[in-house]
Order: sequence, then C-alpha cells, then structure tokens
Amino acid sequence: MTTVSIAKSAPARIAKGKLGVYFAWGAFSKRDGQTFTDSHGDQIPDDEMIAGALSLAKSAQLGHEHDGTITGSVPLVMPMTEDVQAALELTSPHAGLVVGFTPTAEVAKSIDESLAAGEPWQMSIEGLALAETVAKSAAPGDVAKAEHKRTLRNLTINKIDLVRAAAHGAGTAIAIAKRADVAKAGMKCPDCGAAMAEDATTCPDCKLAVKPVAKRAPAMTGATNGHQHLIDDAECPDGFTSWERAPGAEYGHSHPWVRAADGSITVGQTDGHTHAISTGDATMADDITKSLQADLAKARATLGAVLALPAEQLTYAKRLDEAGVIAYLAKSATERAEAAKPVHVAKSGEVFYSSDDARLVSMAKAHDAMAEQVELAKAAAATAEIAKAAAALPNVKGADLIAKAIHGGALTADERKSALADLAAVNASIALITQPIGKGGAPGPSSALEAYDAGLAAFAKAAGKSPDHVADEFLGTPEGARLYAAYADEARPARA
Repeated sequence: MTTVSIAKSAPARIAKGKLGVYFAWGAFSKRDGQTFTDSHGDQIPDDEMIAGALSLAKSAQLGHEHDGTITGSVPLVMPMTEDVQAALELTSPHAGLVVGFTPTAEVAKSIDESLAAGEPWQMSIEGLALAETVAKSAAPGDVAKAEHKRTLRNLTINKIDLVRAAAHGAGTAIAIAKRADVAKAGMKCPDCGAAMAEDATTCPDCKLAVKPVAKRAPAMTGATNGHQHLIDDAECPDGFTSWERAPGAEYGHSHPWVRAADGSITVGQTDGHTHAISTGDATMADDITKSLQADLAKARATLGAVLALPAEQLTYAKRLDEAGVIAYLAKSATERAEAAKPVHVAKSGEVFYSSDDARLVSMAKAHDAMAEQVELAKAAAATAEIAKAAAALPNVKGADLIAKAIHGGALTADERKSALADLAAVNASIALITQPIGKGGAPGPSSALEAYDAGLAAFAKAAGKSPDHVADEFLGTPEGARLYAAYADEARPARA
C-alpha cells in the first residue's frame, strides 16, 4: 500500500437547514444500498469512514474548490455507516459521512442562489489515505458504474470543500479520466443514477455534465532533490500532486499544479523547489544512477555557494545542517548578513546567533557573568594576601612591591627597578646592623656604585634613552651584572 492524497466529492445535493446550517453527504461508503466506488475506482469501507470523521471533527475547516481558501466551518460531523444507523434505529439507502457546515455570508448567498436556480454543488473531502490495490470486484452488490481498483485505508480527512459539480465532474472532485463528448446508449448518471439518453451531455435529473469514462490520463513529474510526484488527474484544470518525501527530509509534501489552455502542466513551488513534467517514459526516483548524479551535482553546487560566502557568513553556515544550509543560501544577501551577526560571543569562544535558542544564549551570558565575578574575587583575594605580606615587613620601603613579586604578581619595568633599589637598601641596612661591634665605621663614598652608575649612563646614551628606561636591560648584560656584583661586594661589610 502507498500513501496518496485524496480529493473526492460525494454526489449528493446540499440541503439548507435552520440557523444557517447546511447539510450534505460528505462521502459515501454505500449508495442506494450498494457498495459505492467512485470514478477513481476507490472505495472507502465503513470503519475507515468513522476514522475519517474523527479527523475532520478535529480540523473542522470548510474550503472552496480545493484552492486553499477557508470559507467557513464544519461544526457537525457524523459517520452514518450501516452499524451506526442500526444502533440509532435509523434507516437510509445511503451510508457514509454526513456533515453540517456553516459557510461565510458571501458563500452562503452564492449557494442559495445556485440552489434556487437548480445548479448543484457537491461536498469534497480532502486528506490522506493508504491505497490498497485490489483486483476488479465482481461482487453482485457493487455499483457497476466503476471498476473497484483500490480500497482506501487509514483515512485522514483534513478539510471538506464546497465544489461545483460542473467544474469537477461527477462522483469525484478531481476527475482523472478522459471523457467522451456524449453519453453512450444505456448509460446511467454516475452521480444520481438516473438513466441518460444516448448522446446526452447532461443528466436529466441532477443536470451534471456527466460523460462516460474513456481512459485514465496520469502524469509524472521529473526528479528534483531525489524524488518525484505523481499527478493522478492530468485532465483536470488544477489539483495537487501525490505526497512524497525527499531523501533525508523529515516531512513529506505535495505540490499544487495547473493545466494551461494548451494542455501544458505547471507545478507550483513547495519546500523551496518545483518540478518539471516528464514527457517521456516516467521513471521513479529510485533509479539509483540518475538519483546519485542529481544528488552529487546538487551537493557540488551547494558546496561552491557556501565556500563563496564572506568569512562571517561561512562561519555561520558551517554550523547548519543540510536543510539549513539550503534555506540560508536561498535568503537575500542582506538577510544572510543579518543572520550571521553574532548576538553573543562567550568567553570560551563559542558564538551565538539570533537563530539559536534564547535560553542557551541567556545561559551563556549568565556563565560569563559568573566567571567575571570569580575572577574579581580571585584578584581581591590576591590583593589582600599581598597587603598581608607587606604588613609583615614594617618600615621597609617598597614592601608592597616586594610582597607582590614574592606572590607571583607581574611588575612593570619601573616597579622592578624600584623594588631592586629598595632591596639593595634593605640589604645594606641589614649589613650595617650585623657588623661586628668595634669593627669598621660609617661607610664612605662607594667607588663601585659610581662605576655602576657611569656604566648605566653610557649604556643609556648608546640606546638613546634615559637610564631609568634601560636599567633592567643593563642589568641583563654581562657588563651590568659585573658592575652590580662589584657594588654588592663593596657594600657587604668585612668580617673578622
């Protein structure tokens, strides 16, 4: 069995009730006590009709001629099958689906005018079903007007439409047969069952332009994105293709189509693509070679288009899946640029865009704010620790810088120079305090310090900078290290 889109009319007149509600048969499982087979060759069993009624009750939409417009509602849906009639102690020559609908004022006026003029309307169900192919039915209870080709299972009715019988033919909203110009001898109207005279063009009772079925005329679309669609009813002026799913796609889709006056068919766009009509032998998209070639060509074209994007848009496109990339490339340059603008760049480097889940963006921002608070807390703790260490060095000039360096803090060049000078002063003070009693005396001018200062001045002059800016560099040279070591040795007090 295969899933097919359905659009079928119930050949019954519409009656107007009170309170502006209209009543009609929406579909038949039996008519005049006989199993009903429409001109598609389809039958809908009683139990499937009940399932269809439940689905229609959920949507409750009234459309018009299957053109996509909504022209009212369907507040009353009742499966009037044989078992339901028996349970309710009702009798009727028909079985199927009964609906009560309320059209818009404009459509109601049109219906009333048509009914007054004797022009009939029909109700047409629209939805999906599994088509179970069967051999030609020879059961004596079957309606002889049509060959039973398929039984529809798992019926889902999404909408019910008002259709003019003259536009869509008898028995079905979408005719799939070429019809002769006039009736054949002994033919009965497929809609109401009335006898038709030979060469008649309309039914004498229901006035429908009913013509005998000559042959079926389906058509096949060409392959696009690895799939094709069947058009069951190429002789109709418009309709919808079969419901198909492209490889890798999550959902399936159908396409609207129209037939021009010259007989050519144009398929409308759905899911960002359309199809051409196959004019030769139709082959399904499971022709592996053709399908792979088409997919490869499409992938190459997509990859080329992605690589040609600006850097910021390329970064955005890399995070999309295949369907997302195709949809992104279909946007205008302005829309692509806008979509590729980051709304937040996390401290981890992850980039978020407006298309991302707002909750994820909010969580990333909250995480970054928390990280900033942690960094501030760590810095405050380090500052407190340095202050505590500096307090342990009372009366020592530059104790804060010395403590900062001990705790791994980064010092600037000026801070390092100042700290070294303070350390040298501390060392000299300690040396004076620890001199043996009775030895030495007050220190005199340091010739080694003068030599160090002279060397630093010469180094600074050669570099074209002030001595303060090159003190660290000079200490890093062999000459600077030697002069500083001589100064340290001279400042160290002699021991007995």
